[in-house]
Amino acid sequence: MCDLGAVKVNGYIAKPGREINSGDLVEISFWNRQIKLEVLVIPQANVSRDQAGQLYNVLEQYFKEREL
Repeated sequence: MCDLGAVKVNGYIAKPGREINSGDLVEISFWNRQIKLEVLVIPQANVSRDQAGQLYNVLEQYFKEREL
């Protein structure tokens, strides 16, 4: 995704390997939707699927209209 320029961190296009910190704003553009989130916590170890949702806060999410 980063190689395609589809990920931004704090408004700048992110390169693969970009470190993410607490408080960063991440925008991800998929072909049919866009999501903007705030990173709340960077875990020190692996977390369960149930805990993963507590690591970020979704600020915006919308679906793009399909072009014919």
